[in-house]
Amino acid sequence: MCNNKPVKVTLLCHLPAGLDPVLDKFCDPWSLVSKAYLTLEGLWMTELSRRPEVELEVVSFSRLARRPTVEQLDSRLRVHILPCGPLSGMPVGWLPRQAILRWYLKRLSPSLVHGFRTLTGYGFLASRSGYPSLMTVEELISDCYKTQGATIPLRIGRSFEARWLRCATDVIAVSRDLSEKLAVRCDGRIHIVPNIVAGIFFRVGRLAPTCDLMTVGRVCPEKGVLDLITAAAMVGARSKRLTLRVVGGVTGPDGESYLAACMETATRLQKYVAVEFLGWRRPEEIADLYRTTSAAVFPSTAPYETFCISVAEALAAGVPSIVYDHGPLPEHIIEGRNGHVVPAGNIQQLSDCIGLLLAEPSRLSRMGDCARLAADRYRASAVLEATLQIYHRLSRRNSSMVTRGCREADMVGGS
Repeated sequence: MCNNKPVKVTLLCHLPAGLDPVLDKFCDPWSLVSKAYLTLEGLWMTELSRRPEVELEVVSFSRLARRPTVEQLDSRLRVHILPCGPLSGMPVGWLPRQAILRWYLKRLSPSLVHGFRTLTGYGFLASRSGYPSLMTVEELISDCYKTQGATIPLRIGRSFEARWLRCATDVIAVSRDLSEKLAVRCDGRIHIVPNIVAGIFFRVGRLAPTCDLMTVGRVCPEKGVLDLITAAAMVGARSKRLTLRVVGGVTGPDGESYLAACMETATRLQKYVAVEFLGWRRPEEIADLYRTTSAAVFPSTAPYETFCISVAEALAAGVPSIVYDHGPLPEHIIEGRNGHVVPAGNIQQLSDCIGLLLAEPSRLSRMGDCARLAADRYRASAVLEATLQIYHRLSRRNSSMVTRGCREADMVGGS
C-alpha cells in the first residue's frame, strides 16, 4: 500500500451482536438469539479499525437507542448509535434514517462513506449520504422476492433497490456472479471483493474423521437438503452406511414442512445413511465440527445466493466440498483439486461424486490441503487489502475532482 495519509471512512452497518457487551444492549432481541448472523459486521469493524491506513468511525441505528450515543470500544474503534423508529429497519423506514444520517455525518466529515449490506438498508443509505460513497452488496432484494413472496416490504424494497442502485457510483460485489447481475442494474463502477471468513476456520486442526458428510445453511427447499440425503443414501446402499450432519435451522414459509419431509426421508433411509439434524450453531461450533468431517456438500439452487459463506468456511477449514453448478458456488471450486461441481438437481451425479470422493482417503487429504490454500483469498488480510486499495483510489479520485473544481472556480473568478 502506498504511503498516503489515512482515509477518513465512516462505515455504516448493523450492530453485530456478541461483539461487545456495551453494544449488546442496543441490539435487537432476534440478533442476540442468533449472534452468528452478524459475524461479518463484527469482523469488518474490528479488522478495519486495526489498519493505520484508515481513520474509522462506525455508524449504526438501533430502535433501543433514545438519543445519539457514542461508544469507544478501544483506542481505534468508536461506534455511533443513532435512534430510529419501530419500522425503520424495513424499506419504508429508510427515508427517515437517511435524513438523520445526513444530519449526523456533518459532525464526522468523512472523506468516504461505506455502506455494508443492502438488505438492511445500510448500503443504500451510503449512496444517499451526500458524501463520496461505496456500497457493499451481499444480497439483492429482487432475488429474495422470488422465494419469500410478494410482501409489501419486499415490494417497496425492490423499488428502492432498482432506483438506488442506479444512483450508486461505486459498488462492491462479493462474487463474479453477483457482479454480472449488478451490471444490468447499476451504472456505477463494480468492484469484486469476496467476503471475509473468520480466522477460526483457518485454525481448524484436522482430526480423524468421525462423520462422512456435512452441510451448513438454511433448511429450506432451495438449499437441497433432501437431494443430499437421497444422494448419500444411494452411496450407502452401494458401499457402507454413511453419516451426515445437517447444520442449520428452518426459515421461510415452507420451512417447517420441509424439515419434516427431510426428517421423514432420513428415517426411511436410515439403513443407508445416519442423518443428524443439529440446528443453528455458532461459528466456533461449526469450525469444531469440521475437524472430524470428511467432506462438505452444498446442493443449493437458491436464487438469492450471492457468495455462500458456508462453502468458503468449509474450504478454509481444509474440508473438500461438492457444490451444485448454480450461481456463485462454482467460483469457490477448482475442479478436482479442492472439490467438485455437479449439475444442479442431478442427484445421480451428486451421489457418484460423493462416492468417488469418500472412496480415496489419501486423495481427500490432498484436496483438503488444496482447499485451505485456495481459501487464502478469504482471509481478512487479503480482503481488507483489496478494500483499502479501493478506498485509496476513490479518495485520490475525489481529491482530484475537488482540486479541479477549485481551479475552474479560480479561472472563472479571475476572468
